[in-house]
Amino acid sequence: MARSEKKQPKLSLKEKREVKRAKVEQTTTRVRKGA
Repeated sequence: MARSEKKQPKLSLKEKREVKRAKVEQTTTRVRKGA
């Protein structure tokens, strides 16, 4: 499993969506902290 993670195969649409959502959540929390 770790080997495939290092290789990082093409992400599926679902995974891409999850990553995008995580990034958005990170930025929103950062903005809230700054405000």
